[in-house]
Amino acid sequence: MTLTRKKQLQVIILYAAATVFVLTFGLVYEAFGFGVTSPFMHLAFLIPLLAGFLPCLVLFLAKKHNPLTEAGSVLYRLGIATLTVGSLFQGALDIYGTKTPLTAVYAAAGGVTLILSLLSALFPGRS
Repeated sequence: MTLTRKKQLQVIILYAAATVFVLTFGLVYEAFGFGVTSPFMHLAFLIPLLAGFLPCLVLFLAKKHNPLTEAGSVLYRLGIATLTVGSLFQGALDIYGTKTPLTAVYAAAGGVTLILSLLSALFPGRS
């Protein structure tokens, strides 16, 4: 197995672990929520699953390399992490019974970092 394939496999395992952790965290948090639930908490695990694990698995199985630059990969992971934390935070606020407009910052920051990471694939620059 080449170094690139080994690194791809490590990233797949990382996203799988993140997905399981977020799912478990959400279930445990809601178990102590006295019957109050939140779709943000329920579905937060889908962010690392659909945006991280599945695309990386498809690239690995198709034997393709990651089209993102190294900086783009970092931004992509940061975007996924930001959106996931934002979803968990919004879910916690929903369960607690409060609201704040500041949670929109997570969505905006996560979206911007994802867009910047995808732009790095279109305009890789000089490496």
